[in-house]
Amino acid sequence: MNVFVPKVTAAQRLGEGWCYTKTVATIGPASRNPEVLSQLIRAGIDVIRLNFSHGEREEHRDVIANIRHVARE
Repeated sequence: MNVFVPKVTAAQRLGEGWCYTKTVATIGPASRNPEVLSQLIRAGIDVIRLNFSHGEREEHRDVIANIRHVARE
């Protein structure tokens, strides 16, 4: 089987900075504090996902508030 891989990627043809892949982070107990959220955002995540199958409404409200606060910084 032969596979042709061009030396110039599609992103390079369209110009620098084009990225079609998005990074999704699911926030859980180990990542819900503001310090870790800030590290994730600085690392370049594009989307934050919350799993509402577990936890209480108040916990989710606090996590959302932390995410919004850190994202503004």
